[in-house]
Amino acid sequence: MNATPPGDIGKASGALSMIRQLGGAFGIAITVTVFAQAGGRATPQAFSDGFAAATGVAAVLSLAGAIAGLWLPARRGMALAQAKPALENSLRPTDMA
Repeated sequence: MNATPPGDIGKASGALSMIRQLGGAFGIAITVTVFAQAGGRATPQAFSDGFAAATGVAAVLSLAGAIAGLWLPARRGMALAQAKPALENSLRPTDMA
């Protein structure tokens, strides 16, 4: 959001929220599908098999998201560069007179 021009913050916020909601919905749908296909609720063993497969898929999807987040270091650096002057200004002593 720090790299977004002030006039586009509303659009960027809405897009980010929509993408987050879609990611959550698709993540749950994929995990439930894997659970049902790999096992299900018929027996304790089937439940355990489905749960293990679904957890593995969720871990892979989480790892893919983490790698995608690390792939964009320029945005993180830009936000840090903008934050440093603000931090320096907040640490300056003020006149007491």
